[in-house]
Amino acid sequence: MKETQNFGFYLIGLVISPVMTFLIAIKNYNNIQNVYKKTIFIGFTALFGIFIVLAEGADGYRHAMNVNVHYLDLDFYSFLSEAKDLILFRSVNGANEELFLHVVSYFTSLFGGSVSIFFGIVSIFYAYFYFSAIIKVYDYLPRKKSFFMTGLLVLFVLWKSLEGINSVGTWVAFWVFFNGTFGYFKTNKNKYLFLIIASCYIHTSFYLFTIAFWIFYFIGNRPKLYLMILILSIGVKEYSISTQSVANVFSLTELSQTKVDVYSLEDEDKAFRYGTKIESKQESSNFLKSNYTRVTNLFAQVLFFLIAFRYNYWSKKIDYSMVNGFMCIAILIWSLGNIFSFIPPIYNRGMVMSGVFILTSSILLISYENGNKLNFVPKAKILFKLSKILYIPILILVTFIKSSAISQFLNFKLFFPLVLSSFLDDYSVNEVLKVFLK
Repeated sequence: MKETQNFGFYLIGLVISPVMTFLIAIKNYNNIQNVYKKTIFIGFTALFGIFIVLAEGADGYRHAMNVNVHYLDLDFYSFLSEAKDLILFRSVNGANEELFLHVVSYFTSLFGGSVSIFFGIVSIFYAYFYFSAIIKVYDYLPRKKSFFMTGLLVLFVLWKSLEGINSVGTWVAFWVFFNGTFGYFKTNKNKYLFLIIASCYIHTSFYLFTIAFWIFYFIGNRPKLYLMILILSIGVKEYSISTQSVANVFSLTELSQTKVDVYSLEDEDKAFRYGTKIESKQESSNFLKSNYTRVTNLFAQVLFFLIAFRYNYWSKKIDYSMVNGFMCIAILIWSLGNIFSFIPPIYNRGMVMSGVFILTSSILLISYENGNKLNFVPKAKILFKLSKILYIPILILVTFIKSSAISQFLNFKLFFPLVLSSFLDDYSVNEVLKVFLK
């Protein structure tokens, strides 16, 4: 009864001040039942999406605007016909590119094509799977958490956080995929394969990324084989080995081939334009932002090898199937990112996804160590202790950059009662801070 009453107070709090209620719910996380905490977090994220502040060049803005361009006058039969083509990975002129986006866009058009409704729906899906992942991982933590363990959890939460809503499909697909792999590794039940397959229809790139899971599913725990694949993939990336045969993988479907034509850097002119664009971004951003991706990728990869050597992973000394599964997928997605590095979005997403799986492996394995004596290489233990000190700057960096990224989309209105929203202008928290810090 008390839990239900407290839950009611949180719901009222979301109306009075969504941001403050969200922060209080995080502070009282251990005192709220899982079903309630997920509802509170989903409620806040839905409001985050409804009031999201988007620049005109943002990915999400383009998808939301297409609702008015393509879907407002689309009849139901045409919607179904286009949905059938998207299920078969065919390109549909004018439609949003993935089945998930297509359905959300059409549903939004039934209510006038509002950007708020579009992102409200997307945010609910995102929040459900994102916070489900956090709750699943958190439940494996020991009651007494060390500073290092708490830091790893913070990195897991922030590695790809609420700013991922802007991309609409990509990171919804990832968290669906993550929940599918987590459920399968935990229970070994094939029903979770549905989520893994579903991720491909939320974003097309996942019929590539899910290959990592299917390799493990059919071949099993083969760390030395996967290490060889990783080494070969690094060679492909560093020495620019011909990628034409790799690119042909995408010609299997019309839709994926269209995306390769847009994003691939095989064409020299396109590669030059992309390089110029990146240089321009680096010049306009500060040192931390311009080097963030490189530094965090390196940290995740170093953490992976420290974990692997400490626990003699290559010799199959880890008797924990969930960790073995996550570590293998981390290696394979890392490898796929390297092999397809001529398509920057694939490479960048692959590195982020690999980092999430590496952090998950680290959290589960170190938590497991508290109650079970695992085999480890003694010399690696010294390096591992050193890494606990070196990771503090990474924790600060990720916290700062991700907080900044979220603040670009977080509407300042959400600090105040929702009844006042119509009287306040739409400014992001980032914009408000810039005014006060001038």
